[in-house]
Amino acid sequence: MHELIYANACNPAGDGAVPAVYVDGGEGGGSTLTMNHCTIVDHTCMPTIPGNGIKVTDKSRVTIKNSILWNNGGDDIDADATSKATVTYTLSQETLKGTGNLCKDPLFANPAGHDYRLRSSAGRWDPAANRKKGDWVLDKEHSPAIDAADPAAPFKLEPDANGARANLGAYGNMAEASKSAP
Repeated sequence: MHELIYANACNPAGDGAVPAVYVDGGEGGGSTLTMNHCTIVDHTCMPTIPGNGIKVTDKSRVTIKNSILWNNGGDDIDADATSKATVTYTLSQETLKGTGNLCKDPLFANPAGHDYRLRSSAGRWDPAANRKKGDWVLDKEHSPAIDAADPAAPFKLEPDANGARANLGAYGNMAEASKSAP
């Protein structure tokens, strides 16, 4: 929960690419993973392989919710025929089936500088503002990932105004979550 996984390195051996998250059942049978309020981003190893962001194999099960999957070589999730990936209330670059899923640019604050907070016209925490003491800043654009989490997900740790709904991604339901539009 609340994991930021970004810019993982490629493995030059073998096929040249390794997914950011690999769920493999192994000899003992399937594995199970639940990811909630996670951001998996900028895993663009070449060559791109199916499931460059998340790969699920060998009778494994993955549940992803309230998360963001972006810029992972265009193939965010791949589950083999024996496995299952359930994705809800998640913003991804590829269109994914599931309740509440979005396929829109998340409008990260500064992906080149590895700041994956969400741009907000109402206020976004910027740790570099105020002479690196941190402060709230206003953006011209407002991320579609703000107030887009499962309506039943906790949101009370987010600062006011929080829209009574959590944001998607690693900063959702956190004190540094981007603020809702007025």
